[in-house]
Amino acid sequence: MSIRILIADDQPLFRCGIRSQLSPYQEFEVVGEATNGHEATDLALNVHPDILLLEVSIASAEISQIIQQCLNGIDREMKVLVLTYQRSSDLIEKSLKEGARGFVLKEESPNVLIEAIRWSHAGKYGSVLLLPNWWLES
Repeated sequence: MSIRILIADDQPLFRCGIRSQLSPYQEFEVVGEATNGHEATDLALNVHPDILLLEVSIASAEISQIIQQCLNGIDREMKVLVLTYQRSSDLIEKSLKEGARGFVLKEESPNVLIEAIRWSHAGKYGSVLLLPNWWLES
């Protein structure tokens, strides 16, 4: 059974890049793409992804609301991974509080994202969250 992924990012080239990086792996199925937070929650309701890749700039002030809607209102089993270029402790703490499973910096290699998806989906670390090294070291 494949891992169903919804990509939420406002940049078409970035969404296409993620899709192309995941396509060689039979274990992944991209079930939708959203360009904003409203689309992300609507699509999540319809396609029931296992993983929501949520880019911060499309969610910004409403990231807590989007995570809450996806996890509490749509599917408690869904995992949210936040994609960001920002190294913000406030953002991490806010998102974790709402239920995000981890973060992937946009500057990371595709392999980091692929492993984050696998680990998050498998629950490999139980309640341990996937966090960027720079945050753990601060």
